[in-house]
Amino acid sequence: MTKNKLTEEKHRLLKRLIWDYNVSAEDVYALISGEKSYAGHCDFDHLFIRMLERLRWYDLLDLLGRKTLQKKLEPMS
Repeated sequence: MTKNKLTEEKHRLLKRLIWDYNVSAEDVYALISGEKSYAGHCDFDHLFIRMLERLRWYDLLDLLGRKTLQKKLEPMS
C-alpha cells in the first residue's frame, strides 16, 4: 500500500469520499496505508468498493498506487 504522507489534496479527496461517515480522513488514510484494520465501521474492502464507485481513476492511482490497485482488481482464483 502507499507509504506517502497525507497531503492536503489527498485529505480533501478523502473528506469528500467519506462525507457521510463519522470518521476522520486521517483514519481512512491509515486504513489505506495498512496502519489500521478499520476506520470507523469500514474495513479496506468496504472502502475500496466505495472508492471505485466515487473516485476518478487517477485519484485511485494517487491514493493506492499502481501495485495495490492492480492486486485488488485481479480476479481471485
